Amino acid sequence: MKKVYLTSLGCKVNQYEIQLLMEQFEAAGCVIVSQPEAAEICVINTCSVTYNSDRKSKKAIEKIIRLNPQAEVIVCGCCVDNEYSSVNSILGPKYFVSNKNKLNIPNLLGLNKSNIVKGIKSFSHKGRGFVKIQDGCDNYCSYCIVAYTRGSAQSRSQDDILEEIKRLTANGCKEIVLTGINIGYYGKDTNSSLIGLLKEATAIKNLGRLRLSSLNPDDIDLNLIKFVKNSQKICKHFHVSVQSADTRILKLMNRKYTGEYLVKTLQTIRKEMPSVSFSGDFICGFPQETDNNFKKTLNLINDFDFIRSHIFTYSDRKKTAAYNFRSKISDKVKKERSKVLKDASYKAASRYINKFINRELEVLIEYKLDAKTGMHRGYSGNYIKTLVENLPTNFRGHLIKVRVLKAIENQLISRPKIP
Repeated sequence: MKKVYLTSLGCKVNQYEIQLLMEQFEAAGCVIVSQPEAAEICVINTCSVTYNSDRKSKKAIEKIIRLNPQAEVIVCGCCVDNEYSSVNSILGPKYFVSNKNKLNIPNLLGLNKSNIVKGIKSFSHKGRGFVKIQDGCDNYCSYCIVAYTRGSAQSRSQDDILEEIKRLTANGCKEIVLTGINIGYYGKDTNSSLIGLLKEATAIKNLGRLRLSSLNPDDIDLNLIKFVKNSQKICKHFHVSVQSADTRILKLMNRKYTGEYLVKTLQTIRKEMPSVSFSGDFICGFPQETDNNFKKTLNLINDFDFIRSHIFTYSDRKKTAAYNFRSKISDKVKKERSKVLKDASYKAASRYINKFINRELEVLIEYKLDAKTGMHRGYSGNYIKTLVENLPTNFRGHLIKVRVLKAIENQLISRPKIP
């Protein structure tokens, strides 16, 4: 009975994969521990999407080796597949395992020869479960290393996805988040489609609600918008991989849409679903980005009141096309632009959130209490963090109706509407 510690950095796909690895180790008779010091085997699933992600992955590995030098350390994930990652020069790990082979780690260690786990049945978030529907990407955006570290786009079997959702919902997951490297690609290499998957998934018994993770703007068409609008189960929230709102910069990024198309798409979504929320990913300081280019991205956040904005400053990644671009933006300017976007994002979120004061929302109550207030907390379908006063403990992991009282620091304070 080996003791195993697992940790993951980066995206929801990595979180899904570490959960699957955890269940594989459990099926092999291992004990999962919460601290690396207590483990005989430590698995670190790394992220290499930015320079900072790579640096954080390296620091996490070095810390585990320092805390437990006797453990067998296995490093997997995108850093391993990035030949230029500093992670691969670390001395100490027993194995460096590529993304292609990471879900074979128990077998690699001789632990899982008879018990094969193909899909997860629970999730560490308990009330919310991530389900990977595809992997890889064929877009080769000029700034992105992920197409190289994850390989070509491949969809999972629809039957396997649906069976996994059924297991999760049967075990208490009220919200399922469909995730992948490029979920808009789903079904293009099989006899399915994203809408086809959504139709089947939303019909599953006991499913509380379904949430879509990041989508590229060019993968959001009117059919998808209408389907989300008319579904009682799909969250009215779009996380959009925007990156920039300027057509010239988007072309340099090798993105497949224009700034005009992006704006029109968001306008269409908001027209069809007035209460819909937007969150997004944004890059500032891309090579050749002028003040006017930057302002278009800033205006987009302001015009559509993004509820959450993940702001990245451009960082060079060797092997990508942008690594060789001229007219790089200075660190000083990148930091200034990042701060402007973050400040605007906070105000935009505040404007959106305040619209829901004195309204009813449905919230998925998390198992952990809010650290600052001690109240129960959760997220609404449109992805607003909501604190709930005077809620009994037995509602953890449940979807409940609340009445919003006020907004403080971009989160809502509410009271339950319990019959």
